[in-house]
Amino acid sequence: MPLYQPADLNTPVLSQFSLKGKIALVTGGSGGIGRQVVTGLAEAGADVAIIYHKATDAHEIAAKIAEKTGVRVQAFQSDVTKRETIAKTIEQIATEFGRGRLDIVIANAGVCQNVPSLEYDEETWNYMNSVNYDGVMWTAVAAGRIFKKQGRGNLIITASVSANLVNVPQTQAAYNSSKAGALQLGKSLAVEWVDFARVNCVSPGYIMTEMLTRQPKELIDKWLSMIPAGRVCNPEELKGLYVFLASDAACYMTGFGEVDGALYSVTSRVGVVPRYGDYTVMAAWNERGVTGHHPYKDFEVHGVFCWQRNSNSPTSDTVQRSPTGYRILSTCSIMASIFVLPVRTSNALNTFLKRTQVQTVLSSHSQNARRAASTRSTRHTLNTGAKIPAIGFGTFQDADAQVDAVSRALKAGCRLIDTARVYDVEKQVGQGIKESGVAREEVFVGTKLWCNNFHPDDVESALDDSLRDLDTPYVDLLMMHYPCTFARGEDRFPRDADGKMILGKTSFVETWKAMEKLVKTGKTKAIGVSNFSKGEIQQLLDQSDTVPAVHQMEVHPYLQQKDFNAWLRSKGIHVVQFSPLGNMNDFYRNTGWSKEVSHMTRVTDQPVLQEIGKKYGKSPVQVVLAWAVNSGRSAIPKSVIDWQIQQNLEADFEMAAEDMEKIAELDIKARFNDPSLDYQWRLYSDLEGTQGAVEGKTH
Repeated sequence: MPLYQPADLNTPVLSQFSLKGKIALVTGGSGGIGRQVVTGLAEAGADVAIIYHKATDAHEIAAKIAEKTGVRVQAFQSDVTKRETIAKTIEQIATEFGRGRLDIVIANAGVCQNVPSLEYDEETWNYMNSVNYDGVMWTAVAAGRIFKKQGRGNLIITASVSANLVNVPQTQAAYNSSKAGALQLGKSLAVEWVDFARVNCVSPGYIMTEMLTRQPKELIDKWLSMIPAGRVCNPEELKGLYVFLASDAACYMTGFGEVDGALYSVTSRVGVVPRYGDYTVMAAWNERGVTGHHPYKDFEVHGVFCWQRNSNSPTSDTVQRSPTGYRILSTCSIMASIFVLPVRTSNALNTFLKRTQVQTVLSSHSQNARRAASTRSTRHTLNTGAKIPAIGFGTFQDADAQVDAVSRALKAGCRLIDTARVYDVEKQVGQGIKESGVAREEVFVGTKLWCNNFHPDDVESALDDSLRDLDTPYVDLLMMHYPCTFARGEDRFPRDADGKMILGKTSFVETWKAMEKLVKTGKTKAIGVSNFSKGEIQQLLDQSDTVPAVHQMEVHPYLQQKDFNAWLRSKGIHVVQFSPLGNMNDFYRNTGWSKEVSHMTRVTDQPVLQEIGKKYGKSPVQVVLAWAVNSGRSAIPKSVIDWQIQQNLEADFEMAAEDMEKIAELDIKARFNDPSLDYQWRLYSDLEGTQGAVEGKTH
């Protein structure tokens, strides 16, 4: 596939720089160069996600840029050094913030430390490389997978002039080499990804960011003496370059490594020099600094001293002194290409410079950042004595993806799988359990009986059908899906000529009594209900012998049902929350009987949840799930995406009472799941959140 080309190449030139409607993200976007890049992208019309690590003001910065530019700007906490963590964050941004799309990724996060090479310890060396090199790779990989699926995308890497030359007088071996690696990585990806993405690099020189202002004045003065422009570049002067590379104005540009604000030149570009005789010259080190010459006139080479000897060549090498430095003459084979910079020689390079003290400069990461709250594996005890995990895995929707999703969830440590006959995924769930390799007895499996099988004579055969498809001799929990009974038969949604649901004649109490008998057969270990009102559960308590082990119901910060939850707890009935993230599921926004309230701000976009998440090093989604666990309930979020599955499982952590109280204030009694008019049954009649149901058909 050729490199992407815009549909209309004849648009006015200024419009080619527009990023309106694009979704972008910037790592290390809360400060320095990154903050100005975010501002530039937003000013050009893109919605921008800021990825930060330790900044305490990232959300405030995002809000200010959004207010100024009129586009969406949102901050997300992550860690580029952790492959799975940054992949989860980028997938989250594409899925939630980008609504399924991601156009531009700026791999900008970086750190710098001045350390003499003989004084590096393993931790410092690894830290520098993990941010500057590994962080770029993991960011690129996560973005590249999305770009490949989309068919196009745009990756821009912030490298450094240090990728091409060695800065003096400071000692930065790790920084220089990691940035060189990032630059070469960008060029490699540009070639490899040409079918679906453009990849370019920006290599800034000295930029007036907080990184620079922390340096001693004498060091800054020394740098200024070597910069032909006579001043240091401001970060605001870089945003135009990033916008250009991100826009269609640069549609034919990939594999580019721009040097902006270079140390020894005003605006030097990286050049490629072809083979020249038998000489391979990259650089020479002498007591006067780093310098060297290529035989091509007016080119001076800065970088790492390196050449490769041709096995057929003589073994002698000659190093000759020139008026401006050392020239390396070697009978060796020329490398295919050598990066060189046209420069003016500075006398500063001929002066031995005193070693500077070690300076630690952090851009968007910190080794001492708060560690995320530790993850637990809470299990609640049912009234049967069985243990049920606090965090489970829902299987509603996405039938084609459930085999793999269930298998991956179990391999990741999930041990509670919730499904239902009406979901039409029981076969996939059963296969996923088998493929996971996890022993059946280690997994708590729950399913639900659908309303057309509520007649006492149909209950056991309906469970048998579920057991057959799940490929298991028993389930740990069998629930009635709703209290309403539909007409018996194969049709799960029997309707009359007018499209009205045809109700059955069996009462839910009769169905419950038939389910009680199944416990004795061993086909189910426990029985429960779902979507019942308080009065309906009281009927079961009054007219049967078994207290439901579980009530599965809609609970989330917008619909907390505090009194009902307390009452269920007093009866020994454990609550399992479905739709624990509220209106995050587009099902509620699209289904016919959903209320307009489902189009309100998503639960997880509430600022208070984001603030609490920062405190614990968790996402808003994890905070909502932890709220459920700390309230003594179980939650069954659904996802078929790896990072989301893992994120959900890591949501079991202890939260302070003060944070639980903050979430309590979000309760607005907003119920999203209410098919009462379609099912011809007044559901939740004595509960909160029953106002405003609309008529529509379940699909």
